[in-house]
Amino acid sequence: MWTGLAVAVGALLGSLLSYRSRYARVAAGEFHRDNMTRRRRIVQYLRVPVASVLIAAGMAYFVLGGMFDRILGLMLGMCLICWIWYGLTILWERRHKAIMIAEWGSVYTVDTATEGERV
Repeated sequence: MWTGLAVAVGALLGSLLSYRSRYARVAAGEFHRDNMTRRRRIVQYLRVPVASVLIAAGMAYFVLGGMFDRILGLMLGMCLICWIWYGLTILWERRHKAIMIAEWGSVYTVDTATEGERV
């Protein structure tokens, strides 16, 4: 269980240090499908499948090793990471009066003050 909490705290620190610059890049249109290089598009498309395979492999390692308590700890850590990212996204959206939209292979923002024009 402590392993999961340690992973979540590490992700919290990393997210707090980098979320402003990452979201500024999203607002600048760097992650919109039309503005991405071919290499970045491939990375965007493969990010979720690769992460899923790595998580499944990690869980299989823990099951085969009989470390069931670590599985629950890592699941707790992953849930905390997702809630932290969600909270940071809501905070950024409120501060910048914009809505962040994630579509397949593309992330961009829409300004709420201009009623739907891309930022």
